Amino acid sequence: MTKIIDLTFDINLKNPNWKLEMPYNVGDPEWKAEMPEGYFKVIPWVYGLDNTLVEYITMWSHVGTHIESPYHQESGRPTIGEIPIESLVGEGVILDLTPTIKEEDYLTHETEEEIKNRYGLPGPLLTEKHFKQFDNEIKNGDIVLLYTRLPIERRALISGKAAEWLISKGVKLVGVHDWSIIFTKEAHKKFLINNIPLIETLVNLDKVKKRRVFIVALPLKIKGIGATPARVIAIEDL
Repeated sequence: MTKIIDLTFDINLKNPNWKLEMPYNVGDPEWKAEMPEGYFKVIPWVYGLDNTLVEYITMWSHVGTHIESPYHQESGRPTIGEIPIESLVGEGVILDLTPTIKEEDYLTHETEEEIKNRYGLPGPLLTEKHFKQFDNEIKNGDIVLLYTRLPIERRALISGKAAEWLISKGVKLVGVHDWSIIFTKEAHKKFLINNIPLIETLVNLDKVKKRRVFIVALPLKIKGIGATPARVIAIEDL
């Protein structure tokens, strides 16, 4: 029997605390930028021709579950509306990396450059050795979604070496559950300059019972920008 699992963060504007539930504002961005006043602003008005409600919406392009295009990293690369649909839909794997993590993987005495690469976070740094355990499960052309069962203050980071290994496997899309695992700056850049889009702020990955599933990850088709919110689902037994 087919089962559909929604992996999308719930933006519930009726809940005044919904912004507090998102894993942003952790770490110390080197550019010292301030966060916008609101992630999402809605101005309702009435469409006079048929007296119906419409909304004028101003939102952060990375609000909630979102997909980042290569253009987000580097000008001249594909924007979010130019990503081929084949890169956003297909077979893939959902991996819990918690069992691969050892105490020695946590931040101890790395250089200042490495600390910046890790956003100052002390969590375990995942390298190719953590991913090679799944060598037989990740196929060319796969979508790969990742999470751990670590708390947010100890969440794991995907290294540039791990990104290189996944790229060498021929993956076409990579996503993470931000509360428990994120990309280092190096990994983030390596994926995007290799034209591999990224999904961030996924939820419910632990509710998918089968490791190998069919994944649909659709951003808004807007050409000329780097990212948009997206609806992402996993389908078991398609």
